[in-house]
Amino acid sequence: MAFTAAVEANGGEVYLVGEGRGWTSIGHIDYKTWAATKHFQVGDSIVFRYAKKFHNVVRVSYENYKSCNATNPYATYTSGNDIFTIRSPGNYFFICSCPGHCESGQKVDIRVLSTPAPHVVTLAAMEPLPFPYLQPHIPSPAPVKSLSNPAPPAPAAPKTAPSTPEDIPDADAAPQEADKSHAKQLETTSWATLTIILFYVI
Repeated sequence: MAFTAAVEANGGEVYLVGEGRGWTSIGHIDYKTWAATKHFQVGDSIVFRYAKKFHNVVRVSYENYKSCNATNPYATYTSGNDIFTIRSPGNYFFICSCPGHCESGQKVDIRVLSTPAPHVVTLAAMEPLPFPYLQPHIPSPAPVKSLSNPAPPAPAAPKTAPSTPEDIPDADAAPQEADKSHAKQLETTSWATLTIILFYVI
């Protein structure tokens, strides 16, 4: 319970050294490779779990880390469930001071970045689309107005058919009737004149 509360108070990532195998000298665990696969940042917590009767955790300088020398340590932890919280960027070196343990590989170099590592999203981590797939709504295009002039409307059909030739009066009919009347009048006048002449002659 105390371990969980301490980790939650820090608010960073929690890294268990050695994962399920913990902090030990047995099995030749490659802690260097384990640390190289992590992206430690300020605020993260480094957890050491081990059997406290056989191991411990000592924070040392780089020179003492290389030579497995536990003298003049920065800090020593012996609870068997130790938490180291990262406060600033840099390198932090830890070893086990029990005889022969550091030489067998029980040491780790924690390298803390000064800036957060970029978050990489893989295709496998992406959620697939639900089926059936939802198609985006595409509005219908607006009608395009024609640039050419519209054709004139067709003329309306006549209500009645045009008159036939029989219904149209002949333009020459009136003069012909007048000529006939004038000729008849002349003929009458001529007979009257001839009758008068014959009356006096006889």
